Amino acid sequence: MSGPNAIGRFRAVRRALEQRLRQTSLVAVLLGAEGRGLAERSEIARALRTRGMIAIIPEADFPSGIGPSLAERVMLTSDDVDLIFLNVQSWGTATELGQFHADPKIAAKLRLLVAPEYHPVHSTKGGYL
Repeated sequence: MSGPNAIGRFRAVRRALEQRLRQTSLVAVLLGAEGRGLAERSEIARALRTRGMIAIIPEADFPSGIGPSLAERVMLTSDDVDLIFLNVQSWGTATELGQFHADPKIAAKLRLLVAPEYHPVHSTKGGYL
């Protein structure tokens, strides 16, 4: 069934889901490259936070006395973390992908972000790795 009634029902369901999402405490960790990658992750974190999620960027959110790589593994294996987004933009993040993929407690939560030009849905161009 399509038409105005279906669109209205869809919008009502969407609003209800968005409201429910604002009431949850979904925790997402954003990992990736420094520099421009950090700026991109900050933008994503702002968008997630406006939707009521907790978005953590280790380099920005951990105290400076704690090395992100030391605390990352403890945090990523925690049951408190729901999703881990890894933006693979360099060989360093590719190495992290290999390490995280090998850990079942992390791999189940891991989601990859790639630029559209490397995504198989948007492009036939091969990846850079």
